[in-house]
This record gives sequence, structure tokens and C-alpha cells, in this order.
Amino acid sequence: MKPGTLFSSIFTRLLLTFLIVITPLYAMTLLMNRMGAEQNKREIANSLSSKVRAYTDGLELEVQRIVELEQDYIVDEDLLELSMAAAEMSDYERNRAVLNLQKRLKVMRASSPYIADVRLFVPVMNRTISALHYDTTIDMAQFQTFRQPANAKTLLLQDGRLYVSLSYGSLPSDGPTRTMFVIVAEMSSVRIGEAMDRAFDTDGGQAGASLLIDGESGTVVLGGEATTAAASEWSAASRLIADVRWWNQDGAARTETEWGEGRLTVADYSPYLGKAIVAVLPESRVVGPLKLYERWFLLFSLIAAVVILLFSMRIYRLIHRPLVKLGFAFRRVEDGSLNFTIQHRKRDEFGYLYASFNDMVGRLDNLIQDVYKAKIRFQQSELKRLQSQINPHFLFNNHFILSRLIKSQNYETAERFSRYIGEYLQFITRDAAEEMTLEREVAHALVYIELQTFSFASRVAVDVGPLPESARQLLVPRLILQPIIENAYKYTFERKIAGGRLGIRFEAEEEGLVRILIEDSGDSLDDVAIEELNRRLTVSPDDAAESTGLVNIHQRIRIRLGPPSGLRFGRSSLGGLLVELTLKQTKGEEPS
Repeated sequence: MKPGTLFSSIFTRLLLTFLIVITPLYAMTLLMNRMGAEQNKREIANSLSSKVRAYTDGLELEVQRIVELEQDYIVDEDLLELSMAAAEMSDYERNRAVLNLQKRLKVMRASSPYIADVRLFVPVMNRTISALHYDTTIDMAQFQTFRQPANAKTLLLQDGRLYVSLSYGSLPSDGPTRTMFVIVAEMSSVRIGEAMDRAFDTDGGQAGASLLIDGESGTVVLGGEATTAAASEWSAASRLIADVRWWNQDGAARTETEWGEGRLTVADYSPYLGKAIVAVLPESRVVGPLKLYERWFLLFSLIAAVVILLFSMRIYRLIHRPLVKLGFAFRRVEDGSLNFTIQHRKRDEFGYLYASFNDMVGRLDNLIQDVYKAKIRFQQSELKRLQSQINPHFLFNNHFILSRLIKSQNYETAERFSRYIGEYLQFITRDAAEEMTLEREVAHALVYIELQTFSFASRVAVDVGPLPESARQLLVPRLILQPIIENAYKYTFERKIAGGRLGIRFEAEEEGLVRILIEDSGDSLDDVAIEELNRRLTVSPDDAAESTGLVNIHQRIRIRLGPPSGLRFGRSSLGGLLVELTLKQTKGEEPS
């Protein structure tokens, strides 16, 4: 596991612990708020339902009282005399009786705030007597409407107005002449609505309203066009208001409550009136205080989130960031970088850890530098010794081959051969670069093979596989591949007259390793000799007697690339020696 991942896990666990502690408290507070809101809604709904029921009862009593006042007119002498013998009375007697009736109608009108006007329809006189004015003619359309049967609803709706009427006399189908009189009390819809608004704590507008709904037609009866229009919208959205007409047919009193569309609706149906009293309150009016509390709760939640964020940032600065910094410092040490220090301004535990780490890295760097310088001096001396030991026989053969090609006038081949010699010598004698890419090292080995091909001609068949693209820029020590190939030509192919085979293969593995397999078809190397070669690979680098040739190449690779890089010897599938060269893949740029 990477250090950064580990420390991030510690940081995450600290935050999760804090959240685990605070989340139940937050959830309990939120639950209590929700429960309080529901309880408050139930209590307000019950209270409003009681108010509506009480107002309905009061309105029924008021209408009953008006009906009783109307019934008193049945025994009124002036009314009976006018309705039965108006034709035999003198003008003075008729006028006096009418004035007396108007006085009593005004008294009746003043007895209730809900009465707008009281009228008497006297068909014998063809006159209408009103508490407010004296009509000379009777409105036959109204007269016919108010001649209601005895089982009709008490509170009548006519042309958007409410009436309480009483008819005295028979009601045959042959005409109205036998009806003695009809007394009608016109109710004030505006005053009824205002009284309901006061009783139910509504304002009669879109925020809330009290409605009076006719049970037969479903019409909303209220004062004012705007209020009526708003009430119509509510009636379309409310199931309770839509059920009023069904309640009217059912004929039973009922009180029901409904929540919906952001409003509380309470409807109470009165079979006696044939009307439903409805109160509508917006939900904001019902749970207004709790809404304010919810806003404070949201503010508290925001403050808590800020506190958590600040707490997290503080933990990050105090613990997480220093740990991550220390973890990345250890990773740099793992990658071999020792020329750095980490700083901590505060004199706390991390300051002590950082100082100890810097001291450790400094000492480690000094030790590695001492060992590394010794290894470098050893590598340089070995490289110079290899360069000084360029095989004179190899150079003599190349010059004789070049001379022979020129004498035979094979100038094109001679030019190519001389170019190979130049590239070979340039690579061998270049001291500036101690390392180079594997691509260039392989190219030098191929140049060497081309030169040897001129000497051995058809005696040796060479098979070189492709170099994987991912391994081309791998930095390796110089002269690690050509000496191995040179060893095969020197100890194997010089003794063969024909049939020599040399194979070179490259393999890139998933573990980041590159393997180079070099095998020949020699027949003079037994298993004991191969084991001896493998034993020499384990000798100390300071043993100069053993650090030559292939062993030297193994040691240089191990010093530069580290385990598991190096050489391993085995039996080739061609019958001779197999040299397995393993390189630990570390990408780098080609040295200049």
C-alpha cells in the first residue's frame, strides 16, 4: 500500500468518526422537528374543524330564528287583512296596514346582522312590501321561486344570493292567486363571509378563505368577485368541496378534513341549510412557526457543515499533510533519491520526526556515496581496461579484409565495411558516456556482428530478433552485449569449419524486466563448465582475479540496475552456451 493511500485512509477515518458522532444528533433533531410539525398540524386541523362545526351550528340557529320570525307573520292582523280583503279596504286602511308591516319588517331586518332585506309578496294586491322600500308591483318570477314546497332546503340560492322564505296558503297548479302571501328574508352573503373569516382566522383572499357552498348546485357563495374566483379554484382542487353535492343527496351531516395543494381544508355539511361551510387555510399559516424553526435548523446545519469543513482542514494541516509529506519523502528514498531534506516550521512531534528523517537520509547518503564512488572507480578502471584490450587479431583481420576488398575492386562492399569499422572504433573509444540506451547498445552489437560476418562468411548463421519498443530507451552500462557476442565468436565459431549458429532474442515481461537471450551452437562446453561460470557470478566485486570478461559485465549491470538484473548461464537449445542477460526496466533519456 502506498503511504499516501494509508494516510488518506487515516484522515478519512477521523472524518467518518466525527460524522458518526454528529449524524445521530442531527437526525434526532430533524425527526423531532418533523414530529412537532405533524402534531401541530393535527392540533390546528382539529381546532379549525371545531370552529367550523360551531359556526355551522350557530348559522343553523340563526336561520331557525329567522324562520320563526317569519312564521309570526301568519297571525299578523294587518297582513291577513291585506292578503284576504284588500279590495274591501279603503286607501287609508291599506296604506296604514302597509306602513305597519314595513315597521315590523324593519324590526325583523335589524334583529339579525345577516339579514340584508325582508320582503312580503302579496299576490291579491299585486304588491311587494320591503323593509327598505315599497314596490308597487310584484316580481312574478321571484314569487314563483319562493313558493317552495315544505321539504325544500331552508337556505335558498337564487341568482347568487341567499334567501329564507315562507309561503302561506295553498299551492295548486292552476296559479298563484290562492297563495295569500310569501315572506322572504334576503341574507347578506358578504356579512356571512366576513363572519366566517373572523371565526376561522382567514382573510378572504388567496392566502386563505371561508366558503359557503350550495349543496345542490355546488356553487360557491361569497361576497366579492375576486374572492369567489379564488374560491372556485380551490373548489376544483379540493376533493371535499367536490363531494358537497354527493353529501347533499346523502342528506347526512358530516365534518371532514383534507390536506393537499399546500392547504388545510375543513368542510362541514348542514342538511338543514342544504349548504356546506368550508374553511381553507394555507399550510404556511398552520406550520408558520415551525417553518421559521426549520430555517434556523437549516442555518444551524450550514454552520455545522462549515465547522466540519474547518475541522477537516485543521486536521489536514496538523496531521494529514505532514504525514503525507513524510510518506512521499520515504518514497523518494525508496526510489534512490537522497539529496533532499524535509522542513517543518513548528516545534512539535512532526518537527522531531522530520529532523530525525533528515539526519538518517544524510548519513545514508554519505554511506552510499562512499560505496558508490568506489564502485564507479572500479567500473571506470574496468572499462578502460576493456577498451585497451581491443583484440589486435580482430583489427588485423579487418584490415586484411578491407585490403582484399579494395584489390578485388569491390569498392561498394569495401566502403560499407570501412563504415562498420569506423562506427565500431568510435563506439569503443568514446569515454564521455558511461551509460546509453539499450537501442544504441544493440546497434553497436549488430555492427560488430556485421564485421565478423565478413571474416566468418558462411561459417556462422546469425538470427537476431526484434527489440521491443518498450525497451528501446532503457539506460544500461556501455559494452555489455558486444563482449558476450565476441566471446561466442572467439571460443566457439573460430573452431568450427561450418554450421555455426548464433541466436539473439529479446523478451519484455510484465514485471518491468527485459531479458536478452544469446545462444550459440558450440559443442565444447560441458555442464561442469557452465556451473563454474555461474559460480563466478557470485564472487565479490573487489576480487580482481575473478572480475574479468563476462563476470565483469554481470557486476557492472548489478551495480547500475540492481537485482534481479545480471547474467545467468545455461545450456542453449542449439547445443552450446546460453547467456541470459536480465535488465530491470527504468526509462530514461539518451545521454548526450
